[in-house]
Formats: sequence, structure tokens, C-alpha cells
Amino acid sequence: MFPFDQKTEFHLLLTLIALGAAVAVQAGSRLRLLLLCAIFGLLAIFFQANPMEGDHAGLGYLIVVGGSTIAMVIGLCWGWLLRFIRSPAKASMIWVLAPMVALAVFIVWNQTVSPTCTEITARIGGREVALPVEMRPRLERGPVIGHFGRLDRKTDFARYCRQARTGSRVIEQDVIWLTPASNYKTLSARCGGENAPDWCAVYSSEPYRHAHQILIQSDPKRALSMPWWNSTSPRAVSLGDLTEGSLCLLPHAPGAMTECWVWRPFGEGFLISARSWGFDEVFRDLDPDSARAILHEGIDTALAIMLR
Repeated sequence: MFPFDQKTEFHLLLTLIALGAAVAVQAGSRLRLLLLCAIFGLLAIFFQANPMEGDHAGLGYLIVVGGSTIAMVIGLCWGWLLRFIRSPAKASMIWVLAPMVALAVFIVWNQTVSPTCTEITARIGGREVALPVEMRPRLERGPVIGHFGRLDRKTDFARYCRQARTGSRVIEQDVIWLTPASNYKTLSARCGGENAPDWCAVYSSEPYRHAHQILIQSDPKRALSMPWWNSTSPRAVSLGDLTEGSLCLLPHAPGAMTECWVWRPFGEGFLISARSWGFDEVFRDLDPDSARAILHEGIDTALAIMLR
């Protein structure tokens, strides 16, 4: 159940604000003032625990404040409705508390992950792939995008566990997105501990971790940089076609990084691709053949885990 992710904390915050507003309508003036202070205190605690940063910080503040305002209005309306129908005091408190408690229980349940959910199986391109939680994949199915295995996205994590029935049912996906440059740490830690899973026999962090991104999907345009693919620049070294090939950008200056994309068929009408990371030292002044080999080995390691 714990820890809560940010989405769960936000939903619980809105529930408490609505509850406080509804109770305030039923309470006396002193208690109303205390409840108002408590609401602002909850907002302050939320912002302290979840600071809004980056280019979209303003939007984040707007969503939280706007959502809190709406929750307060809903709570006030619910409280005034109970007063309007002249519900007895005890009955009013029950009608205030019952739906709010039920909602809070649902919110917590919605992000609770079963300890037995350690792997799910997805079908993509007509093939079934096993996804351990340590791979932390981003999954896409139509407009629905979520993350499996990440504690900061536990609502998504729990949803996939329920859909897959804790690994006993195959779920259909359109895109599987892996980030070896970050998930290799959790994979390595799992294989270095006790009771290592069977996929550890085929896992190696080298050179897997040098693939910044591995993607399984059906659109070739997502597998590479199309402007560079169509470019006549001498920096762009391409091989193959949009079904199977590679694209490497030679360093723009001595000591700079070689950037590469590689892709190949996967299943029926899908591609599996990998790309390098512009800050990975292993690609500094690296020749295209070596860069391609690193990325293909990274794909091989991922497939060995997923198709075992």
C-alpha cells in the first residue's frame, strides 16, 4: 500500500478538502475556522512534499489549486444540501463521512500493488513478451499510456497488475518502451540479490545499459530521426531501409559523441529499435560500426529477458 504516488496523494488531498468543506457547513464558526486552516495546511504540506519544478511548474500549481477549489465547492454543496433537507446532525455526519471514506478507500486500493505481481506478459506484434517489474517499461495501448514497475507511478503499476491478473493473463499493447540507461540498475540489483529470477542467467548490464532507449512499435518514424534519415549531410551515415537499418551521426567535432539509431523487424508489422544517448562516454568519437554493435547487443539482451 505504501508509499503513495503523487497521483494518489493528490486524490486523497482533494477528498480531505471536500470532507473538510462539508463538515464545515455542519459545524460552528470556531470549528469552521479551524477546518479552513486545516485545508490550507494540507495544501502547504502537499506542495512541500511535491514541489512543482520545471517548465510546467505553473501548470502544476494551477491544477492543484484549481482541483482543490473544485473539491471545496463540491464539499460545500454537499454540506448545504444536507442542511437544506434538514437532516439530523448525526445522520448528516454519516452522510458526509460515508462517501468520503469510501472514496478514500477506493483511492488507496486503486494504487495498491500485490506483492506477487513481479512480472506481466504482454502481446505485441503477435508475440508474447515477459516484462519483469525491474524493467520498468512504459506501455501504450491506444490513448492509454502508463508505467509498470515504477513506485512513483503506482496507480499505473497496480492497474497493469489487475489487468494481467498478477501475471496470469496476457495483455495487448501497441508500444513497449524501455530505458536501459536507467533500468539496468534495478535489473542488476535484482540479479545481485538472493533468489535471483531465471532471467538473470541471460542478463548482463554491458553493453545493455548503453542503449538509452529500446522501443517496440509499428511506426518506423518513431524508430529514428527522420530529418537526419532524409538529410544529405556527410555526418549522417545510414544503412538499410525503414524496415531494417541504422542511422548514425558522426561527431560534429573531435571529442564529441556519435549518435546512433538501429532498428529491425519484430513480430508482425512491428519494429524493435534502440538509440544511443548523447551524454554516454562510451560513444565519444566512436565509429558507427561499433556504435551499432553496442545497440544491437542491447536489443539482444532485452529480447533474451523478454522472450525467454
